Order: sequence, then structure tokens, then C-alpha cells
Amino acid sequence: MNIFLSSSLVGAKNGFERFIEKFQAKKITFIATAAEVSPYTQYVDDAREYFLSKGFEIKDLEVSKVSEEQAKEIINHTEILYVSGGNTFYLLQELKKKDLLELIKEKVDEGMVYIGESAGLVIASPDIAYIKYMDDPKAAPELKSTKALNLVEFYPLPHWGEEPFKEAAEKIHKAYKDSLQLIEIDNKGAIIHKGDDRFDVDFGDFY
Repeated sequence: MNIFLSSSLVGAKNGFERFIEKFQAKKITFIATAAEVSPYTQYVDDAREYFLSKGFEIKDLEVSKVSEEQAKEIINHTEILYVSGGNTFYLLQELKKKDLLELIKEKVDEGMVYIGESAGLVIASPDIAYIKYMDDPKAAPELKSTKALNLVEFYPLPHWGEEPFKEAAEKIHKAYKDSLQLIEIDNKGAIIHKGDDRFDVDFGDFY
């Protein structure tokens, strides 16, 4: 698997650049669906500008606005998939509406690069219920199950120690530290797949 997970893509850009340099692909499918229900979306523009500055070609996939057939066609021809931050529950709802979870997982297993930022990081976990103290589940009234992509066996906890999410992250940690394998990362850290089902946490100490 080729997976890069971060709280903030731009914040973890040094780690990302070392991760991505081994791949020849320069075309990114860009999913910003999670941000559609968020009042603050600067991180989406920041990620887009960053990718363009590094010479990547971006194809937007507006999951909530295309048909299931169109969405699957795009995913099937994706080399690098980027999933932005925003509301994780809404993101999961829209991906499930288009029946994309299994396809994304299959494509990652086949070698597609997965880049998840914040909500895109959380949705890589087995189940997103734990993020309810950070994201409002009411944003996804049609979501019947919180089971997610299950690309990883652990539960990433984004924005650790970072405002305005510091209190919410601490609440999640207190509630689930004994029942889930939480991995906390701040806005400079990243969780990077190293092969053989191993993941390393890059804490950004070199920044």
C-alpha cells in the first residue's frame, strides 16, 4: 500500500515530498467533498495550490454531484487519490451513496496512492464513530453506519495539541484511549506506510 495520512498536508509537506518522490505519477484525483459542509475551507485551497506548485495535474471529483457510474470511472483511472479535510461523517455518507468504499480499498491494494488530510485521514480507519467530538455527525443525516475505508487497523487522531481542535482531540483521547489504538499527530506530523503493513509516524521533528 502507498498511504500518506496527515492532519495538514501543507504542514507536513516535507514528509510528503519525501514520500511522493518515489512515484512517477503526476495526476491527482482531488476529493474535497468533506469541506462542502464546513464553514472554513482554506485548507482545500492551500492543498490545491501546493499540488499545482509541485507540478501535479488535478482532476476534481465532486462525489456528491456526480453519478455513481461517473465517480467509479474516475476512481478506476486514478493514480493518486487525495481526500481533503472537512466533516468526516458527511464525507463517509457521500462516498457510501456512490458505493465507493470497496472500490477505493481495492485500488489502494492494487497500488493507487492514497493521501488523506484530516477527514481524509480519519476515514482511512475502520470506523469513524470516535471522531464525533471533533466533527458533527448531524452533518450526515443519511449515514446509517460509521464503518469506514479500513485502510489501516488503527485510529488516527488529527490536530493533536492544535487549536481550535485541542479540546476535542483531548476528549477523544480520554474517551477511547483504552479501547482503540489511537495514533495522535499534530499539524506537522504524518503517518506513512513503509511496506509490509508497517506504518511510521513522522512527528516533523526536522521542521
